[in-house]
Order: sequence, then C-alpha cells, then structure tokens
Amino acid sequence: MPRYLVLAALTLALTGCPTGRQGGGDHPLSADPEQVDFGYVAALQFSAEVSVVLTNEGSTSLTIEASPRISDDSDDAFALQLLPPEVPFTLGAGESETISAYFAPPGDGTYLGWIEVHTSADSDGPVLIPVGGCSTNPDCTVEFVDPPGDDDDDDDATDDDDDATDDDDDATGDPVLDIDPVAVDFGDVAQNQAPIGDVIQINNGGGGTLQVSSVSLTGDPEFEISGFSGGDIPAGGTPANLNVTFDPYGSAEGPKTGTVTIESNDGDVSVSLSANVTEDCGACLPELEVQGGQLLNVFLGEILYVQVSTGTASVQISNIGFGDLSVEPITEGGEICTDNPAISTISAPSTLAPGESDIMEFSVGQEGLEVINMNGTYAFTIGTLAPDPTAILTYALEAPNCNPLGP
Repeated sequence: MPRYLVLAALTLALTGCPTGRQGGGDHPLSADPEQVDFGYVAALQFSAEVSVVLTNEGSTSLTIEASPRISDDSDDAFALQLLPPEVPFTLGAGESETISAYFAPPGDGTYLGWIEVHTSADSDGPVLIPVGGCSTNPDCTVEFVDPPGDDDDDDDATDDDDDATDDDDDATGDPVLDIDPVAVDFGDVAQNQAPIGDVIQINNGGGGTLQVSSVSLTGDPEFEISGFSGGDIPAGGTPANLNVTFDPYGSAEGPKTGTVTIESNDGDVSVSLSANVTEDCGACLPELEVQGGQLLNVFLGEILYVQVSTGTASVQISNIGFGDLSVEPITEGGEICTDNPAISTISAPSTLAPGESDIMEFSVGQEGLEVINMNGTYAFTIGTLAPDPTAILTYALEAPNCNPLGP
C-alpha cells in the first residue's frame, strides 16, 4: 500500500489545511509543495515548471533508489523536467533535492497523476506526490483523489471510496453518463435524397470526471458518426456532441439499422439508429405545411386558409417534402389576385430545405384576403375573415382577377 503526502480533496475541504501523509507521519521524506495543482492550461499548450523540494526530515541518511517518475495512468499529460543527475543518491539528515514538473494536456479534460519517489525507507511502497491540471475552460478546477491501490482509511469510517460498488463519494464524486437521445430514427428517406443528420449529446450528470474511452458504430454502412471520439468530460462541463449521418445514396430500399456504443467509466450506453430507404423520389419535390392552416372545401376546390388579426401576424411554415422550398419572391396579387394593400409581407426566409421550418411575418390592416405563392404555385390564403368557405370565396371573387385557389 503506497504512502502519499496528502489526503483526498474532500478531507482538505473539511479541515481547511493539508493533513500530511496518510496513515501517520513516520516517513522521513517530505515534499514542498505536498501536491501540485497546475490549474487551467489550454489543450496542447505547456504550463510553467513547478519545482518540488524533497527533504529528508529524519535523523539518518535516506537513499533515493531510482529516478522519480510520473505514474503511468496520467495520459502523458505530465512530465518531469529537473531530475537528479545520478541515481541512486543519498540525502543526509536535513538535506534536500529539487525536482520539477510541467503539465501539457493532450486534449480537453481533467488530468490527475502522481510523482513516484522510491526511497530506502519505503516499507509500504513509494511516496506519491499528487499532480493535477485541467484544460476544459479557464474556470475549471482540479479535484484530487486517492492514489491507486490505496485501501487505507478513506473519508468514511465504514466505506472505501476506492470501491466501485460502494463509494462514499456517490453524491458528489461519481460520474454519470447521460445520453440524449437514446434512439435516432430518420424515418423514410428517398434513395436520391441528400444525406441527413442528427446530434447525440453526451453529458456528465455526476460529480466526478466522466472518462469516455470509446465511441463506436456497428450496423448498416449508410450510417456514419463524426465529432466526439472520446475523452474526459468534467463535472458540470460542456456536453460533447456526436454527429450521426445517414446517406441513402446507392442504397437498396428497405429498413436500415445501426448501433452507437459509448464506453465510459460509468458503464456503457447504446444508442439505436434506424431509417427506411424508399424509392427514388424523382425531382424530390418540396411539400408545404402551414401551422394553423385550415383546409376549407368549396365547390371550386380547396383553400388552405390562415385567419389572422390586424397588426403583425406570424405564420410558421415547414417543408415536409424532399426538395428545397422556395419562399421568395412571394407574389402578392399580380396575375392571380389584385394586390391587397391591407396585407403585406414583413419578412420571410429565402428557401427552406427538407425538414426545415421558419416564420413569415405579415403586416395586416383592415379586412381582406391575400394569396401567397411559393415555388411559383398557390401555397395558402391569409386573411382577417372568419373561416367560412362561402364568405371567403364570395369576397375573393368580387376582387378583380382574384382566385384564392391559384391558377
């Protein structure tokens, strides 16, 4: 069981000061500082060097038997710079030796490690000096934990916080893998439709650092993933986005499935993917959907009608088809209906891609109707009249060249 020079961060928070070595202060080697917190350093950048003074506080000589090194589980984020020129070497009573370390995070995350110092007085293993740093954002902090293999007294008299199944830091120190959504269904996708995508958000809902070790995809080849491929997500950190794409080009008709598996130190989660490839949609035409539109049947046909009040009126339109929907220019009046100055367009998007929605704003004056055209054809009729088919048709036909049903 290795000795180390400081307790976990929770103990420090409770006492307000360093507590020295766990299990008693009988080891003659001390370190100043007792732990090294590099704080925030941007990914792929280097910190300033931090010196650590090792002092033999015993009454007899102490031998440093091997060159100090960084523990193997720190993802190569830390390195030692200043080291003794020769080992082994001896420190007499009261003598000191200085070593130094720096922090160079390979990516975004929180990193922890230990400087191992092997001495002739190590009855229970090397002295471990905790080192830590983070690279997620300038406000990130480091939470130090017990060193590996430490089964001595922890923060709880009855539990061991190194036990994965009985952790006394459950409320504050454990990561929680939170995935949204847990299933992605692209629905019907035509063979000649452009690739479509969605985003899976990977979040840490716990109090400890979430370590995502692997992100993998299995299933039909039409599915692809990109973006986040693994790494650390600290407690309270920004969620990671995993992009999922489905490309139907050249695919046979029928259902397609896939599975994204996310492996972490909080277990594994699988996200199911699905889509259904349909036959070539030809020109892939757009299809308009108007929120709040009412389909009114008249003896000449059907009117998609939106009733609005005077003032500024907003209408949400969506493209639920497979081709781009052209919104501008919008023909108000012209060949189809005499322009009604009581209703005019304030703003509108230029195009809507398949699956997109947006808002059209109108300025509405006194009573009247207006025919709105998109992609060169009749789209919907907007007006202040109550949705009475006979009254609307009568009003429209009284206006010169006005046909709310379009050409």
